[in-house]
Amino acid sequence: MDKGERDALLASLARRGAENRAKRQAQDPRRSFVSGDPFGHLPAPWPRAIEEFLASIEDISGSKKSAAGYRSMLAMFWSINRDPAAVTRAAVTSFRSLPSASNRNPGAAVSVSTKNSRLTVVSSLFTYCSTYELPGGAMLWNRALPTIGLRALKPVRIARSLSEDELARLFACIDRTTIGGARDYAMLLFYLLTARRKSEIQRLTYASLSYGIIADGQSRKMAWSMEFYGKGHSREVDRCEVPQLVMDALTAYWKLDGRYPLQPDSPLFASVYEDGRKRPLGGTWIAQRFKFYAAQAGLSPLYTLHSLRHSSARIRFESGATVRDVQRALRHTSLDTTQRYLEVLVSASDPGAALVESRLPFLATSASNGSEASR
Repeated sequence: MDKGERDALLASLARRGAENRAKRQAQDPRRSFVSGDPFGHLPAPWPRAIEEFLASIEDISGSKKSAAGYRSMLAMFWSINRDPAAVTRAAVTSFRSLPSASNRNPGAAVSVSTKNSRLTVVSSLFTYCSTYELPGGAMLWNRALPTIGLRALKPVRIARSLSEDELARLFACIDRTTIGGARDYAMLLFYLLTARRKSEIQRLTYASLSYGIIADGQSRKMAWSMEFYGKGHSREVDRCEVPQLVMDALTAYWKLDGRYPLQPDSPLFASVYEDGRKRPLGGTWIAQRFKFYAAQAGLSPLYTLHSLRHSSARIRFESGATVRDVQRALRHTSLDTTQRYLEVLVSASDPGAALVESRLPFLATSASNGSEASR
């Protein structure tokens, strides 16, 4: 292929790509926010105020990813609401419930957490703009916030835990003789024994681990521990013990992977690329690995990676730990949250069945006849 043919082919591909983007945008105008300046159509000084707001989000959270998530949601919001002065509570309510515009699942209903995230982002922006001073002393937004009266929705959460037999089948499916298998075994064991959330472990590096004296009730002991960032506390570092069984599994994985001893900034769990580079596992990949082994073990598809956390809570409680012990392990702010978890996971007893049976004497006769017939 000579230069002229190559240039013609590239021009054809570029033209086809532009046509496809135009079609997608015509089907859903909200898709226009993925490229270009998503705030350029707004009257001054709104674009500048939004950019400064996004910069403040990155400064506060310390995360470029968080700022990018805010930017994406605001771009979607302003692609629909073209005039800031016309934004009302009804407009925010409508935006919060819009179907997904993602490439992965376009048009699908969004989750409660996504609806809450949208409300948080819009509310944060207008709160910021209500303190954004213009020349002359006026505020950019000088009316009541359009999010007043809108509250976060409560998601319906169903706690599910694996039985001891199901856990045994799950871990038996993992081939620990391979690098990937050794990694996944150590990773899932880590989640189960520490009862940590997905994000609390996936971002750990070797520097997060330390060996030293930790408190054990009234006594002290030498053990491994880890520092992690808990849910909703992006600036607060928490610390918990790492069982020796987990450290043994981690060490076996690192040796098999040829990474032992690790550098301080090395991720505990890494993907392997064709060029040999090691990168931290993403949250979606970790969840998929659990689903893969759960399917191999013939477990219910309703189980998720978070079910390991529920399983850890249930086993702790059934083994004699108090509700407060479980609350401390799960890092629940409210004791009521832990109590609700345990009521769902543990309370299988149904004394009411005996009361119903006592009012229906014919059931006893039917049961005795059935037992005689089965002999």
